[in-house]
Amino acid sequence: MKPGNHQHKFSVAPLLHQFALRQIDLARDYITNPAHNADIAAHETRRCLKRLRVILRLVKKEVGKTIYDRDNQYLRNLGQKLSELRDATVVGQTLDSLQKQFPRTLTTSAWKTIKKDLARTQHSPARKKVMAAIAPKLKIARSRIANWPLEFGEQIELRKALRKTSKKSRHTMKHTRAEPQAENFHDWRKQVNHLRHQLQILRTMKIGTVNKALKISQALVRTLGLQHDLTVLSQRLSKLNQSGQGTELHTLDQLIKSCQANYAAEAIKLGQRLFRKPLKAFIKSIQS
Repeated sequence: MKPGNHQHKFSVAPLLHQFALRQIDLARDYITNPAHNADIAAHETRRCLKRLRVILRLVKKEVGKTIYDRDNQYLRNLGQKLSELRDATVVGQTLDSLQKQFPRTLTTSAWKTIKKDLARTQHSPARKKVMAAIAPKLKIARSRIANWPLEFGEQIELRKALRKTSKKSRHTMKHTRAEPQAENFHDWRKQVNHLRHQLQILRTMKIGTVNKALKISQALVRTLGLQHDLTVLSQRLSKLNQSGQGTELHTLDQLIKSCQANYAAEAIKLGQRLFRKPLKAFIKSIQS
């Protein structure tokens, strides 16, 4: 991986540190600035926290196990609180999307009844309360990140991290193809997301040639994300009282399964494109 066409070695520590601080500052702005749409703010803050955890993985060796474990868990807990908000929003959005794509699968009244029943079973945490609680915790995270002891000066650690993430993503894809269960697709999505964020960081830092791999990984994450949203919806629907609408719920469940199968097939194709080259050749193509 070369920074442009110039020197072969350079200090990545300051660049990573600056990138991390920008992410935490962006997260704090989304959480505290009332000008932002609440749903978008929660979503973007969660994305910032994911990027921070990716950066932390990249510098795990440098910061040490104690700091890594402490800050990774801290950021993970904050992200989980926002995930609860996301799932509550996504369930309704996914059902709306299905109705728009397949309006004749159910009658208009059946769609309406299921939406009402689903809304009654939703136990979404108070958005403002959650975001208000997270704001001071992001301030603490900011002070911790500012004190990360980053000292390494070459690109070698980034290459090792990228190789490790790529290898794990390939392994989870293989496992998911062998056992195509929801939890395996979810695990694969997490691994591809780690890779996607690493590639985004490399592009931001102008290291290597990552655009092609990044574009495919982004499409793969989106596809796996849509499949996961259907899984969440299916789980919520399974908790509804089927009295009087068991047939409609069964029909909707079959539609969800069909859509999930289509997304799964699309994800496998994208995964094969992303990892068409052997691991060594894949890493080499990004380093050029």
